[in-house]
Formats: sequence, C-alpha cells, structure tokens
Amino acid sequence: MLDAAREDVLEFALAMGTKITHRTIEADPTVVTDQLAEALALLAEPTAVTVSINPEDRPMVESVLPDMLQRLSRCAHIDVREEATVSRGGCIVATGKGRIDATIERQIDRIVATILASAPQEKSEESAAA
Repeated sequence: MLDAAREDVLEFALAMGTKITHRTIEADPTVVTDQLAEALALLAEPTAVTVSINPEDRPMVESVLPDMLQRLSRCAHIDVREEATVSRGGCIVATGKGRIDATIERQIDRIVATILASAPQEKSEESAAA
C-alpha cells in the first residue's frame, strides 16, 4: 500500500512539474536560448551543427544566435530547422557524430528515471534499518 501511495505521489508531482515547466516556457520564451547554449557547450570539437527547434521559438533563437556563435568556438556552422515535434523551449542538436536531445520532455524523463532509480535504494535502506 505504501508503494502504491508513493507511486501516486510521484505521478502527481510529475504532472504538476510538467505543467509548471510548460507554463514557465510560455511566459518566458528565452528558455530555448538557455537550452541551446547548454547543448552547444557539450560539443567536443568544432563541427557543423543542425539545431531543431519549435517554429514558435525561431525568432528568439535567431536573435541570440550570432552572439552565441561568437562565444562558442565549437560550432563551425549552424543550420536551424523548425520541427513541430520539438516542444517549445527545447531543442535537438545534431552533428555528424551524434545528437543531443535537449527537449523539455527528455529532461523530465531523465529526472523521473533518476528518482525511480533511487527509490529501490530507499526501500533496501528501510529494510536494513528494520
């Protein structure tokens, strides 16, 4: 019963966090620029990059991209593409060697996976304490 309650609380927290995140993105369209800067900073070597963004984020990205490129020497060329499947605030950075998924959904998935991965440890710690 405790496990079911814990799972319900986690699902509720996830739903609330997701809604709050998306509302924040609606109120602050600069979120995509932070996501893009962090993803581009992960590039290991100078390379050509394709960035997929939500069409609604394009004006914001285009306004900051020149300054961002000056600061980041790892980008030889950036091609920005609009993808309706990428939600607002997120982006996907692709190079010839791989891709960085900086979509909001993927980040939420990573948070949930981290939380779930720590849950069995807590159970085993509780059992050991009893």
